[in-house]
Amino acid sequence: MTWVGGGHGCSIRASRRRCAHSARIVASHFSQIACILTSSPHVSCNIFMIRTTHLIKRYGSVTALNDVSVAIPKGSIYGLVGANGAGKTTLLAILAGLLQATEGTLDRDAPGSRIGFCPDVPEFEPWLTPREVLRLACGLRKHDADEARISTMLAQVGLDSAMDRRVEGFSRGMTQRLAVATALIDDPSVIVLDEPCSALDPEGRAEILSLIGTYQRKASVILSSHVLSDVQQICTNIGVLQQGSLIWQGKLDTLLRDHVKPVWRVRLHGGAAAVAIVLRSQPWVLNVTEHGNNEIEIEASSLAHAEEQMAPVLSRAHAALVALEPVGSDLENILERVVTSITTEKKKPSRRPVGTLPTHPAPDDDEEEEA
Repeated sequence: MTWVGGGHGCSIRASRRRCAHSARIVASHFSQIACILTSSPHVSCNIFMIRTTHLIKRYGSVTALNDVSVAIPKGSIYGLVGANGAGKTTLLAILAGLLQATEGTLDRDAPGSRIGFCPDVPEFEPWLTPREVLRLACGLRKHDADEARISTMLAQVGLDSAMDRRVEGFSRGMTQRLAVATALIDDPSVIVLDEPCSALDPEGRAEILSLIGTYQRKASVILSSHVLSDVQQICTNIGVLQQGSLIWQGKLDTLLRDHVKPVWRVRLHGGAAAVAIVLRSQPWVLNVTEHGNNEIEIEASSLAHAEEQMAPVLSRAHAALVALEPVGSDLENILERVVTSITTEKKKPSRRPVGTLPTHPAPDDDEEEEA
């Protein structure tokens, strides 16, 4: 609100008119969103909250998404990963109902009024406070604002000390926290988050990831992130986009189990040579490499053998253990190998129809979810 000389009344009225006009614009925008969401096909997806079939999105001559069939189980946290320009933001906008696909179908087991959305670059009117933003969000959803709920949500995203400050002075991180709160305020059954932690410091990232994690089983969460450690930390399922195509999707633990190399690094307080002799005598050990007197690298025949036998063997060898860690088991290394493998496979002669990719199959409709 701008105060000019003694004309306070005029300034207040003008400011109120601007606020009302802005609110009408925002309301109109959200009404269009709601219209898109509620007019989308509403078909029971069984164990899936959202499912697309052969989705294509074109912008003129540019194909942003090509034959994408994604399946997002109910109660899951689905991480969407891929390089810049892979089509993540476009796909999330379609899943949320903000964009319409050029071809293909979208089945969603939730009405539009039960979807919360956080864009990658959120913006709010500068004269509003976080409390007013959430009141407006509740109003646009045709719900009375619950002041206790608003205060709790703002505290959960770390804005409890800034509830009544104007947004115009917010950093990018604070604005992003507010956008997450706006997506979650109505307890939606589907939560779509586009890079929800991109502007946050490590402490803020940990807080928001912890909050998102609490929505597993209460809602279906779809999020994108360039920080793969975030995805590995909280996601139950994952989809990999490459140049507009979904090249892999499935359970995260399946991806890790199928593609982790059974190689471990053992760090010791000396005595590596003696421990290596004991390890080489084990039938499940394929190779042992010593790195000085304090480190050994062990290649096993399988993950299961190593997980069951490693600790007892090291104990019998009287190893002065400092650390035991798998090599290349983080999601970034695994995805690099998966993408390289699929890219190499594409270059080989194949009986697959031209233009198709080997995508990890989504579970069947009648497949039971794991507890």
